[in-house]
Amino acid sequence: APLLFLLNGISYILSAISEIFIKSSPGKSISDNSKYNYWADFKSGIKYTISHVGIRNFFLLAAFMNFMLSAAMVTLMPYFQRTAGLGADKYGYAMSVFTIGMLLGGIMMSILKINNINRFNLFFISMITCLLSLSLSLIWSYALVLAFFAIGGFFIVVVNVILGAVIQMIVDPDMRGKFFAFSTSISAALTPLGMAIGGVLSDSFSIPAVFLVINLIVLVVFTTVILLSKETRSIFHVPSEEPTS
Repeated sequence: APLLFLLNGISYILSAISEIFIKSSPGKSISDNSKYNYWADFKSGIKYTISHVGIRNFFLLAAFMNFMLSAAMVTLMPYFQRTAGLGADKYGYAMSVFTIGMLLGGIMMSILKINNINRFNLFFISMITCLLSLSLSLIWSYALVLAFFAIGGFFIVVVNVILGAVIQMIVDPDMRGKFFAFSTSISAALTPLGMAIGGVLSDSFSIPAVFLVINLIVLVVFTTVILLSKETRSIFHVPSEEPTS
């Protein structure tokens, strides 16, 4: 592990050095009155998100899910460490299988043609399948752990690709950067909090039970919000894809 950590750090240094050679055109001149202001853009992102009901509802749902799933995923490493017959090797295999599932999901999404007719259905089914797979993954044998992780990884990429594309299409072009700055900041702030709570829960309760309950809570909340909120579902309908007469 120390050697791998060192090599990973060196790769970041090499990446930083390579950026010295990036060439960019000067573009248009920017006046002093239009200088970038992070906090002004951050507040603009908040106002924009709040003013659009569908985007706001889904942002809150996504923030909640990210928080809860961070608490769940952090329990996996101690689970593999503490469970007889598992250990670091099998944890590594499980994460590898999860990543392979993600790779296959990405390949599939590069082939599929998605439009207003099938976008929401594919997103909804993929999210349900992913959460169910993760919920059940630690209940049975290690072979089923690998199978459920592969399925979960596959469908989480489907979900992320659809959601990322939808947000790019429905958010006003001049507000995309501000919206993503706001949403990314909130996500980054909630992740360590969720991981801290997951760590406490893993020391106090059975990890498979914690993992199962957290994923089921996310599943119930997600399904309830999506099915009951027409405004939230509406973000998957992109007006620019309507056929023209």
